[in-house]
Amino acid sequence: MIVSKIPSADSKWGVLLDLLSVYDIAFSPVMSTADTFLLEYAVETFLTSFTREFAVENLKPKMHFLLHYGSHCRAFDPLI
Repeated sequence: MIVSKIPSADSKWGVLLDLLSVYDIAFSPVMSTADTFLLEYAVETFLTSFTREFAVENLKPKMHFLLHYGSHCRAFDPLI
């Protein structure tokens, strides 16, 4: 509904899309080993874009914990 209202070059919108890609991968019911590496890449992309866009904000501990989701999914299966 709102996608048509947001300019495609808006960097804050890009950060939200990066977060949504992390969400989609992290909460998928089935995850292959390749998906866990894709999750790690998506998390890196999100955190990089977040810190670039919101340089004033500090990363919260829960954002740091995202870095470990890929290895935890390899060790313990998907989060769901």
